[in-house]
Amino acid sequence: MGERIGATPELVAQVQGDLARYSERLLHLFSFVPDEKLTWTPSPTAKSALRIVGHCALTMDFFANVITGEDSESMPAPEQFFQRLAEAEENVTTRDEAVRLLKESATRLSEVVGTVTSENIETTRRSPFGEIPLAFWIHQGREQLAGHAGQLEYLQTIWGDLDNHFG
Repeated sequence: MGERIGATPELVAQVQGDLARYSERLLHLFSFVPDEKLTWTPSPTAKSALRIVGHCALTMDFFANVITGEDSESMPAPEQFFQRLAEAEENVTTRDEAVRLLKESATRLSEVVGTVTSENIETTRRSPFGEIPLAFWIHQGREQLAGHAGQLEYLQTIWGDLDNHFG
């Protein structure tokens, strides 16, 4: 048998703190993307910096919806989910919009994570990928932000920005 996971106030606070730090880091990196590089991609299948930030905002909203059970009856199949996500990403067309959406979705996800308790953390949530434990979903925002921050850093090196932009 697996070990029980307790949603202690400390765990919730840690996840919320990580969401704040990781979203701030992503936005900090994004602030160094020159306007002329916002939609640039190194290949036809790669995402631009603008699309990466839009993607993060949209997926954090999705994670919040999964955690709250919103739209659980109308969850699409994985193919439909990814198609809808790609279409929504394309609709994020300005830096200001991407920044606003990311801030709003990070705040919302942090608030939703704050509702997780030891009583509900082991329950499952319906998603396009099946029933998955809530304990998995509460960490996905920060995982998305961390992974995609690395993508922004990589794009920046391609166009010659070798500064790590710490601080």
